[in-house]
Parts: sequence; structure tokens; C-alpha cells
Amino acid sequence: MQNNLITFGNHNSFESIKLPYFRLFIGLVIAILTLYLKTPFFLISYITITSIVIAMRRDTKQVIVYFIMLSFLLPYDFVSNSLNNIIGTIFNEYFFAGFPLYVFLPFSFKYKRSRGGLDKLQRLVLIFTITILFFTNILPGLSKLIGLGGYNIRLAYLFNFINGIIISYYFMIIKPEISFIKKILKYIIFFGFILSITGIIQYFLKISIIPNFNPDSFDRLFIFIFISPVDCLPFLLVPFVFSCVFLLKNEKFDLKLFIAFITIWIAILLTWSRWGVAISFIVFLFIILTLVKNKANFILIAITIGVLIILLLNNLNSQISSRGQGDRLNSNSNLIVRVYLWGLGLSAIYESPIWGYGFGDHSDEMFIGEAKFFFLDETSKFNMTNVNHQSVHQFLIDYCLSLGVLFLIPLFIMLFSTLKYTIRSHSKKKYLFYEVELSIFYATLAIIIFGMQNQIGPFYFFFIFFSIVNLLSKLKLELT
Repeated sequence: MQNNLITFGNHNSFESIKLPYFRLFIGLVIAILTLYLKTPFFLISYITITSIVIAMRRDTKQVIVYFIMLSFLLPYDFVSNSLNNIIGTIFNEYFFAGFPLYVFLPFSFKYKRSRGGLDKLQRLVLIFTITILFFTNILPGLSKLIGLGGYNIRLAYLFNFINGIIISYYFMIIKPEISFIKKILKYIIFFGFILSITGIIQYFLKISIIPNFNPDSFDRLFIFIFISPVDCLPFLLVPFVFSCVFLLKNEKFDLKLFIAFITIWIAILLTWSRWGVAISFIVFLFIILTLVKNKANFILIAITIGVLIILLLNNLNSQISSRGQGDRLNSNSNLIVRVYLWGLGLSAIYESPIWGYGFGDHSDEMFIGEAKFFFLDETSKFNMTNVNHQSVHQFLIDYCLSLGVLFLIPLFIMLFSTLKYTIRSHSKKKYLFYEVELSIFYATLAIIIFGMQNQIGPFYFFFIFFSIVNLLSKLKLELT
């Protein structure tokens, strides 16, 4: 676990994308390859041992990096796919990605006191969020488990949310360093590039790289860690934004960063998600308008992207028709269903606004008393049997159903603080960490827009962005 480095970029632009902990990364890749032997035990053992070693070293920053590494690389449902049983629905990739966070937690409290703790806003968000999580999910889940009422909680979703809380806490207690913040962004670009490459290979070669999993179709691109083309988009949009900002902000053209940017964008296009593709173009346009001063880079990138998109759409035109994507892309039925789901979700929230229904338990509550969409033909495929287990496809409604409406308070504090920081910095022309600030701003905006029509799986992105903004604020105070 020494600081062996891989470079991915030039030293004049993004300070070179260096990957510390290279041995940790290579070890993880080798452990993942053992999944093709239909056993997850080598990978689980590797994660367990390395997490304990890192915790004993008291290296909070490596814990953060390791969590991001695992979140981007652990294959979809690898425990269930390897063992063919339901244990993976409880201890899935969310749990194992968060394992280094859980192991390090007892060591972090002493470390926190040595750093002086959290500021008032951070403390408020964490305490409020943990309290809401306890009363809306943990307590009812435990009550159900011991037969004292309550309701079922889907542990996989619970672990995913807990990961966000813990990673935010770790970001808040470390010493603010712009070099480490940039490393985090570099990792996300690098891992987004890896996911895009694997997704493109699966799409064109019609082979599944996901260990022990054979999808029904390769009509739309999906990635190593998610089989849903839509659900995988946050893992592509965030590195897309980061690579775009740093590429356009560079004084010199960075070929390797440009390749990563184009590769990730191609992967987004091949998901054939109308909303995801639209978001990528909207965000790209706003980034260009913000960084239009670099005309040479802008012209070169705009021409290349224009030619690339024309060639891509021309070559894939026949595939769109043969794969049935044309009807899907030109249909409004999907939007009609989602609007109806939003209505059902809001009705369920009205029945239990404070407590919600817990993670994974709100779907049945949404459809109580419903038998069929009253406004669709009887021959329509959009009946309750097809959509009863869907997400509500709107992240605000989704989290109100899972955590109650009070969760909107810490959520809006996080989102407002994250976006307000960059706007205020830009208005005052304080450009100390401009690339990072702009990257976090547009990544947050992209995920929010994406969540308007979808659930957000990696919700911890919001926790991470909020924490990074707070680190930048502390850094500016130290420098001024």
C-alpha cells in the first residue's frame, strides 16, 4: 500500500492524475477477478484485511479513497451472483464498499478531537440526519426484527445511506488540503473512465463483464456496478463534469484527459437515456459559457465533439431502429407513468409525512387500493403488475417516502450550501480553487437535475460535495 503512482494527464494542467495506493488498487482488481471462479470469499477477505490494516494506520484519507475505489469498482450484486442465495440482498456491494468506513469509525473519534471537531452547520446536518434515520428506519427495523411492530427495512439501501453520513463525517475531520481534494476528483475521473470502457465493451461486443451475471439484453449501455442504464448515470455524469471542467480550464490541451472525457460522454450517449443525455449537453453548455475565455481549447473540443456525435449517430442509426430505441425515445408514455407514480408517492407522503415508510418499504404503500391506471387503455402494458415495484422516479419524493419530510431540512441545507459557495465565490471573484469549486457546483447541479426524474443511488455524492465545500471554506479562511 505504498504511494506507487500512475500518471494520467500532464503536469501543467491537472497536476497529473496520480493514483496513490496503487498496490491497493491492483490487489482489489485481482480480488475482483476471482469472482469469475464463482466465489466471493477472496474479495471479501481482501476488503476485510485491507480495511483493518488501514484503520490501524489511522489514515483517514486512505479510508476515504478506499471507499470511493470500492464504490466505483465492486461489481453489481457480486455476493448473490456468486452464491446464488439471498444473503447478497442484505450484505451487498453497498455494505462492502462501506466496510472500511465502519472499521475505522472507532478510531475516528479520538482523531476528531485532535482536529477540533466540526463547525456548527456540519454538526447540525449530521445530528439532524442521524436522528431522522434512527427514528424512521433503524428503530422500526429493529422493532420488526424482534416482533414489536415496526416495518421491514431494506438493509442494502440503509447501508448506502449510512455510508454517505460516515464519509461526510470523515471529510469534515481531516485537515483541509487542496491537494487531497484534487486527488479525490482525479480518482473519480479515472474510475469513471474505467466504468465507461467496460460499459462500451459490453455494449458493442454483447458480452457481460459483470462476474456471474448474464443480462437479458445489450440494447443499452450499462456499467460494471449497475445493470440499469439509468441508475448508472450518476457514476458517469459526475466524472464527466469533472473531466469537462478541468479540460476546458487547462491552459494547454491535455490529450489523455480529453480521451477520458470523450469516452465517458460516449458511454452516457449509449445508455440511450433521454434525460441523461440532455443533462450532459446542458451542463456542457453551461461549463463552456463559464469558461469561454479559453477559445483555443473550446474550438478544438467543440469541433471534435461535433464530428464525433455526427459519426456516432450516423453509424448507430440502424441499431436504433433494430433495437427498438426509436419508439422508446419518441414516446411520452414513460413520462406519463412517472407523473402518475409521483402522484401516488405524494399521496403516500400525505398519509405518513413525518415517519415515512422506511427504505424499500414504500412501494407497496404507494399502491394500496390501486388496481390499474385509470387513464390508460386496458390493453396498455402499463398496469400495476409492471410498475408496482418501481422507484417513484423522483429523488425528493423518494427520500420523503423513505425518511419523512423532515429530511428535506438537512438535504436542502447541504444542497444550498454547496451551490451557494461557488456562486458567492464567483461573484466576489475569489478564484483560489476555481476548478474544484466549478466541478463541485456543476456535478451537484447535474445530479439534482437527474434526480428530478429518477432515484439517486449514490446519494453519498451530495454528502461528499457538501463536505468538500466546507473544506474549501476552511482553506480560504486559513489563507486569508
